[in-house]
Amino acid sequence: MLNTDLADPSADSYITVEEADAYFLMGLASEAWAAVTVKEGALRSAAVWLNSIPWAGECCSAGRFLSWPRQNAECNCQTATCQTLPPQIKSAQAELALQLGTNPGALIGMGGSNQSSKGAIQSQALGGLSQSFYAPTETATVLSGNAPLVIKTFPWLLDLLGCWADQSKLTKGNSRILARVRS
Repeated sequence: MLNTDLADPSADSYITVEEADAYFLMGLASEAWAAVTVKEGALRSAAVWLNSIPWAGECCSAGRFLSWPRQNAECNCQTATCQTLPPQIKSAQAELALQLGTNPGALIGMGGSNQSSKGAIQSQALGGLSQSFYAPTETATVLSGNAPLVIKTFPWLLDLLGCWADQSKLTKGNSRILARVRS
């Protein structure tokens, strides 16, 4: 069973399976979420991966398993407190859990493939040494080389998390080109 008690340092999830079920009932992915067979595991894994993101503000207490709740941070006229959790964090966990539940190897290579992690190279050839690259999109973000794998694989998380994620540690400048190359 997931532990979502913000006061408990050993809490391992921001949302319950029931909250995730309700979240997906409101959107287009309700059938995909219903098909996930290990919802608790997907939510727990999503929470672990979210811990790798540099967050705005400071953790409310040391020795916590989760990175939230936090303090000394503001985002879109909301102030982070040690008693509350921004809804964006819950949404991000649910969306990431859906991705991990439908493709468990999306982040750690346990099989399957993820379209968003294909990198910048479209094709390669050895004889005659040829490479072609995907065209950058105008709305993409330049990620720093030390951005967490979860952000490199699912860069849309930055849009979902907004200013709660410390984007100054994740992106380079103000450019809008996705710079991801995998070797």
